[in-house]
Amino acid sequence: MSRLPANPLELRRTFLQIPDTAAGLDAEATLRAALLLNRGEDWDALLKHPYVVVLGEAGTGKSTEFLLRARSLVEQGHFAFSVEISELAANGLELSLDIDDEPRLQLWREGQEDAIFFLDSLDEAKLQNRTLQQALRRLRRDLRDQWDRVRLVVSCRASDWMAEADRNELGAVAPAGVSEVRIVQLAPLNTEQVEQLAQAAGVTDVAAFMGAVADNYAHVFIERPLDVQWLGAYWARHRRIGSLRELIADNVREKLKERPGRPSPLPLTAAEAGIKTLAGVAMINNAWAFVLPDNTLDAHRATGAVDPQEFLPDWSSVDVAELLRRPLFDEATYGRVRLHHRSVQEFLAARWVADLVSSGMAHARVLELFLREEGGEQAIPAHLGPVAAWLALWDEQLRRVLIREAPSLLIGNGDPSGFTDEERRQILRSYAKSYEGRERRFESFDHASLQRFSAPALSEQIEALLKTPDTPDELVSVLLQIVDHGHITACADTCLALALDLSRASAVRHFAIRAAASIGTDSHRSALLGLLQSTPEWEQDVAGAFVRALYPEPLDVQGLMQLLGAAKPKRRNLTTSLQVVLEHELPQMGSIELRLGLLAQLLGVVWVLDPEAEAHTVPPAQQWLLPLVARLVSSVLDELPDHTERPEDIALALTVFRWCNEHGLHIWHGLDELKQTVARHPEIRRELFWRRVEEHRQREGSTPTRYFELRYSYEIFELSSADGAWLAVDARTRPEVRNVSTTLRQAA
Repeated sequence: MSRLPANPLELRRTFLQIPDTAAGLDAEATLRAALLLNRGEDWDALLKHPYVVVLGEAGTGKSTEFLLRARSLVEQGHFAFSVEISELAANGLELSLDIDDEPRLQLWREGQEDAIFFLDSLDEAKLQNRTLQQALRRLRRDLRDQWDRVRLVVSCRASDWMAEADRNELGAVAPAGVSEVRIVQLAPLNTEQVEQLAQAAGVTDVAAFMGAVADNYAHVFIERPLDVQWLGAYWARHRRIGSLRELIADNVREKLKERPGRPSPLPLTAAEAGIKTLAGVAMINNAWAFVLPDNTLDAHRATGAVDPQEFLPDWSSVDVAELLRRPLFDEATYGRVRLHHRSVQEFLAARWVADLVSSGMAHARVLELFLREEGGEQAIPAHLGPVAAWLALWDEQLRRVLIREAPSLLIGNGDPSGFTDEERRQILRSYAKSYEGRERRFESFDHASLQRFSAPALSEQIEALLKTPDTPDELVSVLLQIVDHGHITACADTCLALALDLSRASAVRHFAIRAAASIGTDSHRSALLGLLQSTPEWEQDVAGAFVRALYPEPLDVQGLMQLLGAAKPKRRNLTTSLQVVLEHELPQMGSIELRLGLLAQLLGVVWVLDPEAEAHTVPPAQQWLLPLVARLVSSVLDELPDHTERPEDIALALTVFRWCNEHGLHIWHGLDELKQTVARHPEIRRELFWRRVEEHRQREGSTPTRYFELRYSYEIFELSSADGAWLAVDARTRPEVRNVSTTLRQAA
């Protein structure tokens, strides 16, 4: 295990299954689906499968994970070995192992246990003209007498994984009875993992770093371990998160460098020139993928990809492949790769055009490239708009044209923080003028762009527009967001006035409440609280803004319940701002005591006695609150110290969800969330198990002795092997249930 870096981090990574089909891997779509469904599995679950393939782009940490897991298994007394596929294919097993591994290999050969072989970097092997087939044949020849005790875990970049051919190679060497090959991808980093990596990268104040990432909308730069290492090092050097253009430029430069331990024949200057050329050509052709060398595409897929060798004619296929393997790229599918961030490609394309202008290209050609005649008017094609916005930072003539003709492009794309205050005033003036004679432009801007565009120098201009009665509501909403995300405190009074005006449109009040609470003082927030008394009925989205802005202080639990009681019914299949706040933000807010207080109030609303049925029920009108109840229970249980007596409201909530399960309220009502929580807490399963035993006794008049007697379809728990310990204890300490406990422990 000597190839491990010094002080490697154990990040407890998880994996998401990717369907393996002959047609190929649609990695992005399946990853999104798996994330939405929360279907990750850890190493323990993954290694239950005899053959596993772990896919991941450059910089995701595949090699480190393999080495760490192999070392961990060895420390636990198991047999595990990690080898590079290229070395295995060329030299065989024993010459590919570290010296310390050789005695353990011999010991394993003499025993009867299984061994796990981590075969790393199939993509690197392919660069050296080595194949998975070669490596597997060498390994099988070296271990022919022990092959039925061999388990394999292979790593590869998704772009280099040939779904049908490589999977068939694994299947061809599998012992009889082994047919499944588990294909997974490393899940994106979570917050805790990012914090660990940042600290390891030299960040001394991790909280300040994470806050700066959030404030600067830099989350796209911390998705992979290599990204976090880079951004952490950037923070350590500069003690700040730079502008978007600074971050992208530094990111490109660092990601194009050779990686330690993996020398490259491609010089950095050539890589920089090549990647700008490819980004520019792709931009002109409205393409976002690049064909890997020596790959053939069908006509349909070829239309959406650029062949680098066509536009880098002096480059060898080896150099092209080396460029496309730098960590700026990630896996696409079907023999194509693409740049990891679309904004990086747009930035590089703009730099390519700027370099052409610097080299003597006539500026008229630039305008011809971006401005096209459509219906007798000049227009910028949608795919060229973001590139034009980037180029406007460095091209004064184009900047003047865009301020006049397309101000929204400069607000929503590129890096608006690069404009001067006067240029921003001109852009905003031109954008407001574009509303003359119309109420809507049907344009939207992301929060990061509005923050970068915003500046205190815009306050007077924004104030004047907000106070003008005939300013369209859509424009007012955009202005309020600029105020909010740019923290323009001079506009606080005007925002408060709009928030308190019940005659204004819901969208205007939604953004006004958020802005007034965000940039205002305590007096502004106290004034907002008065809306509880003056608003007889709340629109869901306005209520969401109100709760997000004021809960839990100055809006307390009683005030929140008052608001929920006055909220308009949520329409089915419609996601509202209030729903998002309740389900994804409130469950983590405040102390455990505060959350338990809210849980008690909610249970009083959702769990009511039906006098006709003489039983409790969840009224249909209150079922939309169940996901909040489930997430509150989960957050409290996950944070309660061990051996703490569970509050009665937790037990009542579990009863509610057993009822929900029995009455067909499943996925959309928080039930899956609660089941996952119960699966994390054996003490809850223990409590629910004995409750079920007692219910069986009361109903049947006898003690159950077989597990199937307790398997009710509406139960919210399942016993597992992890429950054997407490079942054994109960068999010794509870004589009245000794037989059932012993029998069920064997079943578990």
